Amino acid sequence: MKLFDSHCHLFSKTLYGKVPELIDQALESNVVGCCVIATKREDLLLIQKEIESQKIQNEKKDFQMLFSSGIHPHEAANYMPEDLNLVEEIMPHVAAIGETGLDYYYDFAPKEKQIELFRYHIELSRKSRKPFVIHCREASEDILQEIKASRIHKELEIPAVLHCSTENWEVTQKFLDLGCFISFSGILSFKKAELIQESAKKVPLERIMVETDSPYLAPAPKRGRENQPAYTKHTFDFLAQLRGAESEALSEQLLKNTYRFFNC
Repeated sequence: MKLFDSHCHLFSKTLYGKVPELIDQALESNVVGCCVIATKREDLLLIQKEIESQKIQNEKKDFQMLFSSGIHPHEAANYMPEDLNLVEEIMPHVAAIGETGLDYYYDFAPKEKQIELFRYHIELSRKSRKPFVIHCREASEDILQEIKASRIHKELEIPAVLHCSTENWEVTQKFLDLGCFISFSGILSFKKAELIQESAKKVPLERIMVETDSPYLAPAPKRGRENQPAYTKHTFDFLAQLRGAESEALSEQLLKNTYRFFNC
């Protein structure tokens, strides 16, 4: 059985210093790869460094490391023009655009600034022909509207993934109708996540991915701890039980989905 962490912040301050150890632990849990997600300039610089040196990848040849390029909506009021230059500079070497989207739960940036930055990422996706990674907090209506208005779903077979989905089935269907994939994090395993669990039962199997969003949102039974790619296994196990699926067959399908999404 092979698993892939489709979304993690492995180059975050809390995880970057122990990446080799975390990769070893991931491999012990049958997690054979991850996508390292960019959110701000510091991430982009570390991703650029690894792309150029391939130091970690050369040391850990059994582990596949993919990357994204983008600026998180939390940074929409603070990023500098040179940050966007860096996003575009490494864009040819990454598998996805983002993390992008809208967050109306936290008041870190005005809505208009977030929307402007989201539109920029959608255009990068159009230009690069690479899918984008959606962050959505209490903003699904506006995100869906922006995707429809851009018509990116008419140009790319798989325009985006709704990462760390916390949406009910009604909203999830709307993302599926636009060709999006749906990725579930450790939140899926939380006791009060009934609406998310109901969605996870119904999403077509060929559109599902799993992720950790580490170092955040560790799944049960690790909830409250620092998350890491190895914990993909716990979310996967919960999903398999939830859907009544045989683990080997489910892991094969999810890996196929992930490679299809990232075109790797």
